[in-house]
Amino acid sequence: MNQEWAPQGWDREQDGDFVWNDGFWTEGLDRCATIRLMMETLLEGHPAIKRAGAQALIAQALANLDDAYQLVGQEAFKPADTPL
Repeated sequence: MNQEWAPQGWDREQDGDFVWNDGFWTEGLDRCATIRLMMETLLEGHPAIKRAGAQALIAQALANLDDAYQLVGQEAFKPADTPL
Protein backbone atom coordinates (compact mmCIF):
# COMPACT_ATOMS: atom_id res chain seq x y z
CA MET A 1 0.00 0.00 0.00
CA ASN A 2 2.03 2.89 -1.26
CA GLN A 3 0.06 6.11 -0.94
CA GLU A 4 0.89 9.77 -0.63
CA TRP A 5 -1.26 10.02 2.47
CA ALA A 6 -1.86 7.84 5.47
CA PRO A 7 -4.88 7.87 7.77
CA GLN A 8 -4.18 9.39 11.15
CA GLY A 9 -2.48 6.92 13.45
CA TRP A 10 -0.89 4.88 10.66
CA ASP A 11 2.89 5.08 10.74
CA ARG A 12 4.70 4.65 7.46
CA GLU A 13 8.05 2.97 6.97
CA GLN A 14 10.75 4.44 4.77
CA ASP A 15 9.58 2.49 1.70
CA GLY A 16 6.03 3.82 1.97
CA ASP A 17 4.38 0.67 3.31
CA PHE A 18 2.49 0.85 6.55
CA VAL A 19 3.93 -0.47 9.79
CA TRP A 20 1.89 -3.43 10.99
CA ASN A 21 -0.17 -3.15 14.13
CA ASP A 22 -2.73 -5.64 15.50
CA GLY A 23 -5.54 -3.12 15.12
CA PHE A 24 -5.45 -3.91 11.39
CA TRP A 25 -7.19 -7.24 12.16
CA THR A 26 -10.25 -5.46 13.55
CA GLU A 27 -10.15 -2.87 10.82
CA GLY A 28 -9.94 -5.55 8.12
CA LEU A 29 -12.91 -7.43 9.57
CA ASP A 30 -14.88 -4.21 9.89
CA ARG A 31 -14.17 -3.15 6.31
CA CYS A 32 -15.14 -6.54 4.89
CA ALA A 33 -18.41 -6.50 6.83
CA THR A 34 -19.18 -2.88 5.94
CA ILE A 35 -18.55 -3.29 2.22
CA ARG A 36 -20.50 -6.54 2.14
CA LEU A 37 -23.49 -4.95 3.85
CA MET A 38 -23.38 -1.97 1.50
CA MET A 39 -23.18 -4.21 -1.59
CA GLU A 40 -26.01 -6.39 -0.34
CA THR A 41 -28.19 -3.40 0.54
CA LEU A 42 -27.47 -1.29 -2.53
CA LEU A 43 -26.91 -3.82 -5.32
CA GLU A 44 -28.52 -7.17 -4.57
CA GLY A 45 -31.93 -7.07 -6.17
CA HIS A 46 -31.48 -3.60 -7.71
CA PRO A 47 -33.51 -3.28 -10.94
CA ALA A 48 -30.46 -2.33 -13.03
CA ILE A 49 -28.50 -5.34 -11.73
CA LYS A 50 -31.43 -7.61 -12.55
CA ARG A 51 -31.97 -6.11 -15.98
CA ALA A 52 -28.27 -6.44 -16.83
CA GLY A 53 -28.28 -10.04 -15.65
CA ALA A 54 -25.55 -9.31 -13.11
CA GLN A 55 -27.14 -11.02 -10.10
CA ALA A 56 -24.66 -13.90 -10.22
CA LEU A 57 -21.74 -11.46 -10.23
CA ILE A 58 -23.09 -9.67 -7.18
CA ALA A 59 -23.71 -13.00 -5.43
CA GLN A 60 -20.12 -14.07 -6.20
CA ALA A 61 -18.73 -10.77 -4.94
CA LEU A 62 -20.68 -11.18 -1.70
CA ALA A 63 -19.39 -14.75 -1.34
CA ASN A 64 -15.83 -13.52 -1.94
CA LEU A 65 -16.23 -10.91 0.79
CA ASP A 66 -17.55 -13.63 3.11
CA ASP A 67 -14.43 -15.69 2.33
CA ALA A 68 -12.14 -12.71 2.92
CA TYR A 69 -13.84 -12.04 6.26
CA GLN A 70 -13.33 -15.66 7.30
CA LEU A 71 -9.66 -15.66 6.29
CA VAL A 72 -8.93 -12.43 8.16
CA GLY A 73 -10.79 -13.75 11.19
CA GLN A 74 -8.84 -17.02 11.15
CA GLU A 75 -5.54 -15.15 11.04
CA ALA A 76 -6.60 -12.65 13.68
CA PHE A 77 -7.49 -15.31 16.20
CA LYS A 78 -4.59 -17.73 15.72
CA PRO A 79 -2.80 -18.62 18.93
CA ALA A 80 0.12 -16.27 19.58
CA ASP A 81 2.73 -19.00 19.00
CA THR A 82 1.41 -19.83 15.51
CA PRO A 83 3.66 -18.44 12.76
CA LEU A 84 1.95 -16.10 10.29
